[in-house]
Amino acid sequence: MQKHKLYYALTVVLGLVIFYLSYGFEIVNPANTGWLMDARHDWGTHYLGWAFYRGEGWTFPLGNIESYCYPAGTNVGFTDSIPLLAVFFKLFSFALPENFQYFGMWLLFCHLAAAHYTLKIFSLYKLKGIYGIIAVLFIAYNPIIYYRMLHPALCAHWLIIASFYYYLRPANADNVYSINKGQISIILLSSLINPYMWLMVLGFGIILPLKHWKFDRLIPLKKFISYAAVSVLGSLVLWFIIGMIGFNGETNLAVKNGYGLYAFNLNCFFNGGGFSRFLPELPWVSPMQYEGYLYLGMGLIILIVLVAIYLIATRRLMTVLRRKDLLPLYLLVAAVTLFAITNKVTYGDKVLFEVPLPDFLLKLGGTFRASGRFIWILYYFIFISALVLFMRSKFPDWAKASVLTALVALQFYDTKAIYVMRDPKPGTYDIPLDEAKWNAIIPAFDRMVTYPPFNNHLLNQMDYQDLSYLAMENRKAISLGYSAREPYKLYKAYTDSLTAAIDSDALSDNEIYITTPQYIGSFGAILRNKNFEIDYIDGYYLLYAKSRLKAGATHKSADAVKKIDSLQNIYNRSNFIKVIEKPAILDNKIKMNIEEIVVKERNFRIKGWAFLNGKSNNKGDSIFVTVTSGNKTHIARTGQVKRPDIIQAFSKENLESSGFNASVFTEGLENSDYVIGLAIKDASGNWTFAGLGGMGEVKKKVTPVPLAKLPPMNGQMGNIDGFDVSDTEVTLGGWTAFKDAHSDDNEIKVVIMLKEHKFAIETKIVLRPDVTAAYNNKFRYDMAGFNVKLDKSVLEKGDYKVGVLLRNLKTGRESFMETDKTFTIK
Repeated sequence: MQKHKLYYALTVVLGLVIFYLSYGFEIVNPANTGWLMDARHDWGTHYLGWAFYRGEGWTFPLGNIESYCYPAGTNVGFTDSIPLLAVFFKLFSFALPENFQYFGMWLLFCHLAAAHYTLKIFSLYKLKGIYGIIAVLFIAYNPIIYYRMLHPALCAHWLIIASFYYYLRPANADNVYSINKGQISIILLSSLINPYMWLMVLGFGIILPLKHWKFDRLIPLKKFISYAAVSVLGSLVLWFIIGMIGFNGETNLAVKNGYGLYAFNLNCFFNGGGFSRFLPELPWVSPMQYEGYLYLGMGLIILIVLVAIYLIATRRLMTVLRRKDLLPLYLLVAAVTLFAITNKVTYGDKVLFEVPLPDFLLKLGGTFRASGRFIWILYYFIFISALVLFMRSKFPDWAKASVLTALVALQFYDTKAIYVMRDPKPGTYDIPLDEAKWNAIIPAFDRMVTYPPFNNHLLNQMDYQDLSYLAMENRKAISLGYSAREPYKLYKAYTDSLTAAIDSDALSDNEIYITTPQYIGSFGAILRNKNFEIDYIDGYYLLYAKSRLKAGATHKSADAVKKIDSLQNIYNRSNFIKVIEKPAILDNKIKMNIEEIVVKERNFRIKGWAFLNGKSNNKGDSIFVTVTSGNKTHIARTGQVKRPDIIQAFSKENLESSGFNASVFTEGLENSDYVIGLAIKDASGNWTFAGLGGMGEVKKKVTPVPLAKLPPMNGQMGNIDGFDVSDTEVTLGGWTAFKDAHSDDNEIKVVIMLKEHKFAIETKIVLRPDVTAAYNNKFRYDMAGFNVKLDKSVLEKGDYKVGVLLRNLKTGRESFMETDKTFTIK
């Protein structure tokens, strides 16, 4: 017993040495948070998820986060912040230091737990202690765990090793219950760590009681079913409590066309991936196949060869394969291996073949789209089998111990690069922004709204982490952030609502709006009316209500003043820089695309890309919008938008300056029936013009669709809040919903009726949390809002009545509500 403790202590000491050489012990310090954010990768994402979660009050479900990815929110499980630890430490948040993280402790625990269960597996075979130490060094500190170090939840490989232990542990009538109880505990714990780890060990929760029922004859069929059911249903209950699943359909767990993208490539067994001293990095079909990284290492490769030779030479291979009690394990390993490979079988940079699958299987695969990870079960099966078979071979112990020690040393030598690829720095995060300037403004507002919202690379790659860090420090909500599963409908609805508010110069005084030179053109109406203060910090434009900050609270730099003055010159009362006293000559030598045009009563907003035909480098070229009214052509500036995608699309040297964004104000033009176009002034001062057509030709018209009949009123409620009829268009806005159902999956159309004719018109969704708050019942009506603009020129003359058609896309339930609104086309 004393000797066993000595070996156990020795594995801990050796493990701590390896951990120190790889990470250093600074990351275990809970107050050391800088290393997480400095990585500018998954570590920062996980830390921010925990920090925002910690800063909010308790809700149900327990894991919901409202201020991150505002206003849609997210869940601490979807930020991969390990819900098990997040909930636990939130209970004691009041006693924790302001800067607190548990991810370093977790990484250390994962290695120690893997070592613990590795020792337990090899103790089953009554092997000498030295073999247990070698097994721990091989398995608990293998390169695959270190490859996943940026994703701490996925370093919980001890869950897989523990599952192998429970399966391999001999069962009898006295311990069969405790063995299954242990495996169920592993499954339930895994559900609060990571869904991928859960699904992997869930397989063991099925095959373990299956073995005990079918092969060991220790439990009845009812027990087998009950153990499996407890594992599944218990996990679903925990997910519901945390909020990772629900019944509202807000978040789609499946990712369309996701299955196969992150597949295991058949060359991964011997693909060094840039981390091997002996084997080269080999190509993949897609860089996304990193999820199936499984380089065995030269030590393990040689061990597998030695074991294979031994089994063939001693004719023991078939004996091993014929063990009936291992049949469920073989089936599980085969099933998850096929799932990891996916229906797109790849080797190197070639797709060998593709097997068509029914939609329901593709949807399941899309839910767990990083399918390459499931190859880990095969990895540990190979590792454990090879070590056990070699250690139990008939060779002398001194020879086996010598060979294994040499192979362990070779394994670490071969894959050293993967153990030292990160160098976590101690201390707090030194944010690469002018923190003092930001913090002089942010506290005065309730929320930080980025435009476009939910764009995690707003100005720079992964800059959502820096902006979110500022929001977290100031305890403010922010409209971006990473979430593994995203409610796209809510994202779109909020984006549409925000865009409409920007177009209408109707922004909230209690929010600070953050955008970039690429998108500042969208704020043309606000810049023109000068109701909001503008600042320029670290490459971002900030717009906020002047009344919220005291005079002198901020100081603009000379660069900021210059940028703001230049911007205001573009959007002043007359944003035309030049007028040609005749229509421009259109030579149409411009390659272009208009991606959006939004027309208001006094202005229009336009964005897209353009460059001169035949040019491969447009550096120094400027893009303008032209408006021809009568015999005059007015030329307006645009904001430059960098478009590296244009370089890729046209395979040109440098067309990054092809993007543009502009708000053009048309007040004062002689004629409202104007024609728009684009102009490019090249670096030499030469002008080139191209026409787009009359405004009616360019803007997308809302086309009414004829209806044969309308459904009856069916539990529908709603109201038309906004109704305006101008000379050119009809504007409608309001809300509608089924009173006894959530509004999340509803489709809303406005119906106009002319005598016996009925026409349906598509609407835009507008978020209406005020409707939910007003009714204050168990139903959510946040998605009940709508608006639409209808060009009067597409309608026949006559008197129109207005109604609202409501349809639930999931259930098919329909209802029509006629309103008291009417209008006349003369």
